[in-house]
Amino acid sequence: MIAGLRVFQNDRERERRRVYRRTVQYWNSLHRMHFWDALTCEVFGNHRAMYLPKTVIQENMVKERVMRAMHTSPESAAHSLHVASLSLQIFDQLMESHHLSEKERRWLEFGALLHDIGFKEGKKGHAKRSALLISTDEQIPFSLKERGVIGLLAHSHRGSGTFERSGYYRLLTTDEQQSIRMLAGILRVADGLDGTHRGKAASLACTRSDGGITLLVSASSDCSREISMALSKASLFEHTFMKILKIEQAPPAPGPAGYPEGLG
Repeated sequence: MIAGLRVFQNDRERERRRVYRRTVQYWNSLHRMHFWDALTCEVFGNHRAMYLPKTVIQENMVKERVMRAMHTSPESAAHSLHVASLSLQIFDQLMESHHLSEKERRWLEFGALLHDIGFKEGKKGHAKRSALLISTDEQIPFSLKERGVIGLLAHSHRGSGTFERSGYYRLLTTDEQQSIRMLAGILRVADGLDGTHRGKAASLACTRSDGGITLLVSASSDCSREISMALSKASLFEHTFMKILKIEQAPPAPGPAGYPEGLG
């Protein structure tokens, strides 16, 4: 009887320590993201409205606010627009592979448009700053969940770090985590395809096979460097889609290279 009680107590103690360690890890992750500082600022700054249910806002108004936020970093605005276009091309052409909905497509588009808004304060650490701006900018009418998800996409677009370090990521369901990883994989590849910020990759054609996924890039000039940059960031894409990614350039077509006039 006593021996059985001791075994029970030891098991309970191990479980208590495990839960404690996970709680501390989660708390520390929030601290590293400056979550508590931001929350304190919002509450005592009388900005609690962003944490309350909002009235329905028309989609075109949301897009307008997102575009306005994107243009606060003018040096990266054209790049962000181009990455959004490439991301959605990949998403739309791989519907039979990812089976995601319009909701996730919207997350991807907004994540791509806002992934570099932290660039206005310099390249170093800009992904983290972008995520922080997305999570705190009241001018962008996102719900709390949208702020978290889109912020995760922006934070992870460079390919460094892991999602598991994010406290918010661990709050998502397994299906939601998988969706975010797929979207982030697409965003990283699209970002790499415009890694030089020159807008060379005009359009994409995606084909699937048993062995992998091939992206055929249409460009008016050589984009071997961009293809190399995209492939260097393709590990998450390959892991989530469970396919080897191959990127090739189509024969060059006549026409000017670069972003549309006025966006470069």
